[in-house]
Amino acid sequence: INRQIKALKNRPYIISATPGRLKDHMKRRTIRLNHIRTAVLDEADEMLNMGFIEDIQTILKQFSIRSSSKALEQWRRWGMYGHLPSLNSVI
Repeated sequence: INRQIKALKNRPYIISATPGRLKDHMKRRTIRLNHIRTAVLDEADEMLNMGFIEDIQTILKQFSIRSSSKALEQWRRWGMYGHLPSLNSVI
């Protein structure tokens, strides 16, 4: 983890992390997500099916409200995540 913390101090343009590791960095305050403009949740449908909605919500709450709201609305438009809670309960 120390190597990752050191790399994050260099302000990388791209970060790839599992939800668990990302939450770990958020807890350690070694990463801030409020300035992120684009996020890709690879296999998000599988994360939701496996019950990781709370992890996704925790991560998305760290984005700007506009960005996280936009992401959830996009998921709904694709029709893949109709079971997501309302934006008010996520943000």
